[in-house]
Amino acid sequence: MPEQDPQALWRRYLKGHGLNVTRAREQILAEALSWPGHFDAAQLWAKLSAERIAPATIYRTLGLLVEAGLVRKLQLNPNRAQYEALLGRRHHDHLVCTHCGAISEFSDRRLEEWLAELPEELGHLAQRHELTIYGLCAACRATPEPSISSTQPR
Repeated sequence: MPEQDPQALWRRYLKGHGLNVTRAREQILAEALSWPGHFDAAQLWAKLSAERIAPATIYRTLGLLVEAGLVRKLQLNPNRAQYEALLGRRHHDHLVCTHCGAISEFSDRRLEEWLAELPEELGHLAQRHELTIYGLCAACRATPEPSISSTQPR
């Protein structure tokens, strides 16, 4: 069974790539893995501000965490990248509100089965997938603003 201790995986990844295991990298890992949902680099930096970790260190370390397979980078909003921890989490997809930016996670067994079969039918060997559905969340759909109601599906 593969090792699931994130600290050990992280240290092995860093050493295997000739990189130092530093206190800042360890703190960034711990905070990223403990985050309860999606986060961006600015939120992580704000949370770690007392540690005096430079923003550049956070950005570089997030890139390494993605490469190591401990964190996933999501481009759910065109203006900023967001991240989520991978270890200990089941696969899920995302709904993103185009008005307020709210992100909801969902998982549907039927959809997963279909997405596993479809590539095969098309002669493709799938390794993974990411599905993001953009639209209006329930709260924004209920808002009587003209800019929202004009974009609602009919």
